Amino acid sequence: MNEKGMTPLIAIILLMVMTIAAGAGAYYWLTNMQERTQMTIEHQHGELVRESTASLAIISHYFNSSEEVLELDIQNTGKVSVNMRSVRIVGMLQDLNGNAVCAAGNLNSTNFYCSPSVCTGAIFPNAIKRIKVNVSECGTLNAGEMYYYEFMFEKGAPISGYFSK
Repeated sequence: MNEKGMTPLIAIILLMVMTIAAGAGAYYWLTNMQERTQMTIEHQHGELVRESTASLAIISHYFNSSEEVLELDIQNTGKVSVNMRSVRIVGMLQDLNGNAVCAAGNLNSTNFYCSPSVCTGAIFPNAIKRIKVNVSECGTLNAGEMYYYEFMFEKGAPISGYFSK
């Protein structure tokens, strides 16, 4: 007779053990998922901060009218290196009246050619690199006339300036 009273007690103990095991499994799964998500977000945040600290500035420029090449001395004023292998130069060239000299569609911008022998390697923080941008496909540039240029590199703010042919 005493054995009959043990069955409900064993059932309650088994239910409690299964509930605790299910709770522990859910806690482990949620903790693991939260850690992975947090690591992913921290990595993405770090990349964004790293890219946002890339900054380029023009130190000097020279327009070689015989070759139709704009030579730019660019300094990395940011805190991280800028990889020149991945640089794609998008920009615009305008006369002083704001008329597009080089345009692609409605964006008033075009991809400019930068020689692979010049646009290679990295620009380290505070380092200066000379790049040559071919503007020969922009049509006829008039001698003595001032032109405005603005180039956007994949990392960093746009760089701009004026030159005359």
